[in-house]
Amino acid sequence: MAVQQLHFQKGKREGAAAMRNLLIVTAISLLMLSCSGKPKSSPDFLYGSRYYNVYMENYLKGEPKVAESYFYKAEAQFRRVDSLCNLSRLYLGRYVLEEGQEDAAVLEMAKKYAALGQCQEEAESVLYLSGQAHDRDKLPEPFRTISGATPEKLASAAESSKFDDVTKTRLLRKAAIDYIMDSPALSEELAEKALAIDKYHGWSLNLLRDLIIIKNARIRQGKNAEDIITRIELVKSVMVKK
Repeated sequence: MAVQQLHFQKGKREGAAAMRNLLIVTAISLLMLSCSGKPKSSPDFLYGSRYYNVYMENYLKGEPKVAESYFYKAEAQFRRVDSLCNLSRLYLGRYVLEEGQEDAAVLEMAKKYAALGQCQEEAESVLYLSGQAHDRDKLPEPFRTISGATPEKLASAAESSKFDDVTKTRLLRKAAIDYIMDSPALSEELAEKALAIDKYHGWSLNLLRDLIIIKNARIRQGKNAEDIITRIELVKSVMVKK
């Protein structure tokens, strides 16, 4: 999504109620994209989804302790109803959100639940995320789109309306990182687009990630990055440590 489009849509999505509705509609974002035939809209699924969304929001806003409690509430809800594929996706979503600090034990839990529930898409996702051979056609979105994608395709995918904002900013950062050595100006531009989205949602952790990319891209261009360094420290100063 272009920055101009983002600003245009911003007015349509203002207000706390609209944000809550958006989170419910995009329940279990990133990996909570259930396979066809699964009870996506059952009450138990919705309860677990809402817990996950509260976890995600607090995690990205730099509130890890609050986030952790809601993650385990989501896990308990899905365990209560023997929803093994959703449990696997829950851990896959957590692994992806960690972005750059991925915990192998988290991916192992996703693998465990996928095997127990014979969840094909989730098992393929584990293979993909662990860098092993996988069947691209069996991957869920967004992995199917980004598997083996060039930085150009990642940036293009970030404009697709089929992805939520969490996924879009992650794709923009991935493309920005891929471009940083050979095209630092483009890297900075893509990170700025991610920054605009993350600012709107108040996702402090993602803001920090965006600003670090912008800082490094500016340094690669020989540009002054002192203002970005100051902004990084300001964000860090108000984030809750684990």
